[in-house]
Amino acid sequence: MILKYALLVISLLTLAIPAHAVYAQSSDDVQSLGDILNPPKTFNPEGKPITVSLLANEYYKTCVTQESAKFNEAQMETLCACSSANMSQNLSIQDFYDLEKPTKAGRDARGKAIAYGYVPCMNYVTDDVITRDCRTDPQMKSVVAGKKAVCKCTLNKFNDYLGRNGTSIIMDGLKYEPMTMNPLDRFFSQRNYKSVLRNYIKKCVYNRQYERNN
Repeated sequence: MILKYALLVISLLTLAIPAHAVYAQSSDDVQSLGDILNPPKTFNPEGKPITVSLLANEYYKTCVTQESAKFNEAQMETLCACSSANMSQNLSIQDFYDLEKPTKAGRDARGKAIAYGYVPCMNYVTDDVITRDCRTDPQMKSVVAGKKAVCKCTLNKFNDYLGRNGTSIIMDGLKYEPMTMNPLDRFFSQRNYKSVLRNYIKKCVYNRQYERNN
């Protein structure tokens, strides 16, 4: 499933530029004056050679400072740590330099980072968010016993939903905000997420009551 996500995200990002996104000239052979006068550094201020591990660590430091509409501080730390570790294994030094550029090279670098760094880490935070929101949903007030089982059922159903719709959810997040490195944030902040979640909670509560009465 993770490989499916990665391949689809890479292919979709390669084939289509979001309609409202404005990128620089598509040919990466044309360098800007800034790129020519300020080529990528090969040593950091301390004189140490710049490596992908060093750049991944710098990415992590920046990532954990980003605000999230849905994920809390602990969840962001988990997501950033996992993503940066994967990125250090799959991105080149040039990819890291391109991540924040509004160019085709930047889009391609972000596609690789999301597909091979972010996607394999999603479940570490999505499971936590879904379970938390299930436990605090008003429908759960009617569940006297078996709250844990209901939320486990809800989580399983929602993970199936993400398995079917995960790629389109990620692409929607990137279409809305092309420079984002956390495309799931938009989905978990929308009404559709709450609607799907409550529908699954309702089904799981019903199934739980039916099993107890038969």
